[in-house]
Parts: sequence; C-alpha cells; structure tokens
Amino acid sequence: LSEPFFTKLVASPQVLRAASWREGFPFLVREKADQLGQTQAVLLVPLVIERSVLGCLVVFCHPDLLQDYPSREAFFNTAWGQLALALSIAIQGELAMLDRLTGVVNRGYFMKRYVQEAERCDRYHAALGLLMIDVDNFKMVNDTLGHLQGDKVLQAVGRLLRQAIRAIDLVGRYGGEEFIVMLPETGGSEEERTRTSSAMVVAERIRKAVEDEFHEKDEKPLRVTVSIGVAVRRYPEDRRMDTETLVRLADEQLYKAKTTGKNRCVLYVPEQPASIE
Repeated sequence: LSEPFFTKLVASPQVLRAASWREGFPFLVREKADQLGQTQAVLLVPLVIERSVLGCLVVFCHPDLLQDYPSREAFFNTAWGQLALALSIAIQGELAMLDRLTGVVNRGYFMKRYVQEAERCDRYHAALGLLMIDVDNFKMVNDTLGHLQGDKVLQAVGRLLRQAIRAIDLVGRYGGEEFIVMLPETGGSEEERTRTSSAMVVAERIRKAVEDEFHEKDEKPLRVTVSIGVAVRRYPEDRRMDTETLVRLADEQLYKAKTTGKNRCVLYVPEQPASIE
C-alpha cells in the first residue's frame, strides 16, 4: 500500500472504477493482463476496518458490471465489508504467531508445528533436520552500538534465514538472539556419517549469508556472524527419538560451535554401534 499508485486510494478510501485496465494501472503485467479477455473493466476496492485500510482488492470484470454498480452498491459494500473483516481476522491470526521484531514465527508456534511435523515425518518414514542458531557476540553489539542497532541486526538475521530456506521449512525465534530452523525431509541418509548432511549444507549456507551480509556493511563497525548446531532425526535409526531430544542434540552442537571458535556449524554425528565379534 506504500506504492505511489495506492497511496491516493488509501488517502481517500473509495471504490475506484475504470472501464479498462489499460487506463494507467502500473502494477499489472501487460502480457498477463492481455489474457483477461472480456473482463477489461477494473474495480479497486480498499478494504477498511475502523477507518484503516488493511489492503486493496483488485477485481477484473465485464464493463457491464460498472454500469450496474450504482444500483447494486449497497450489496457490494456489504461484500467488501465482509472481505475486510476476513482480512482483519487473518492478519490478527498471523500476528499472533509471529515474532514482531524479526518477522519469523515465535517460539510457541514453532514448537507446536515442530511436534506436528515430527509426527508427519514418522508417518512417511522421513528424516527431520533441526538447526539451532545463535548470533555471535551479540551483547557486544548492544553494548557498543546500542539496542536499536542490535534490533536491526536481529531483523537482518531473521530476513536472511527466511531467504535461505524452502517453503516447507520453518524458522522461529527461540529467544533473545537465538533462532531455530526446522528442515523436514532433510538429512536422512548415510551422508551424516561423512559429515556432509544436507542439513549441514543449509546451515553452512545460512552461516555464509550472515557473514557476507555484515562484512559488506561499511557504515558501522559490524562483523556479525552466527554459530549453528545441527542435528538430524533419521528414519528408521532414530524413530524412537522424541522431539525434546532432537532439540537438545542441536543445542549441544551449538554450544560446541560457540566454544570452538564461533562462526561455524557443528553437526551431531551418532556413534556407530560396536561391532560384535
């Protein structure tokens, strides 16, 4: 809604009608709009709750609808109001599961999804990877540059985490400067034994992205890095491992990463069973 085209709509939240989408709608992709056929007319509907515009509904329709619109305006206004209410409820639900500062999900929602995903992986005999991530020397950032800069660091790390994972993965804020990432169907093969787990690949990608992001910043003396603990719940070897144990194992690897140099990833490798002579 901050785009120039929509600021006027937000300032005066009235339904706008246009006989053709060709009449100056810069957000439309021309090639796709050409496929609209006879639905050439456009309605731009601000979705308003308590005088606040939450979003904008763009409706493509036949030009005849615009001619009938004044006589059916009461009906349409009711429909727009219901859609605005639905959007408001959806936004409130999303906010309830998000960490307001970083934009990743909060710990409570993450743990709920984590248990559900572990059950699903059991059902489909799939592995489940988990990353515990901590921002190195974060207290120093707060002490030397201030808490506002510290907040910006956490926001940047949250953004980089979201960019580094797949749509089926999930990243949450575990607490303070610590994050947690769930990687369904990741790392469940013999690769763990050689320390080249696919979960480790994701972790290293995240570590490098954070290092590169802050290494390129010249305006502040920031050299922010992260340490990452990696653990994988394999199937069938670890089918009896509960979700708390996987978190503990990832957290233990994070501790190893923090105490052996920082800015590194450490993978939990299960001990091999002793051979029987």
